[in-house]
Amino acid sequence: MKKMKKSHVRIGDLVKILIGKDKGKVSKVLSVNKKKENVIVKDINLAVKHISKKKSGESNESGGIQQIEQPIHLSNVMVFDEENQQASRIGMKYLANEETTKIEKVRYFKKSNKIII
Repeated sequence: MKKMKKSHVRIGDLVKILIGKDKGKVSKVLSVNKKKENVIVKDINLAVKHISKKKSGESNESGGIQQIEQPIHLSNVMVFDEENQQASRIGMKYLANEETTKIEKVRYFKKSNKIII
């Protein structure tokens, strides 16, 4: 059985595409599949899907051609820092919260040392 790896990307993160036809583009993560080690990114890696007309009377959807985002492997995306306009690796830090006196685990950009909210 394949072991699930930790993911450096979370839903809602801005990522930069490193490989493929959309190389260099920056977009938002829609979903993360840790088991298959891939992500779906908004308007990236689009594929054309032909949809037939529904025969049931309940839905009045017409058939046609739609573009759907396809998954990209985790190794082909890198979290993007909007403030510095560059992609960076991610690290983990433990910070003490002064108000609640609890230690919190936070993510940060390794290039700029800025905490990701």
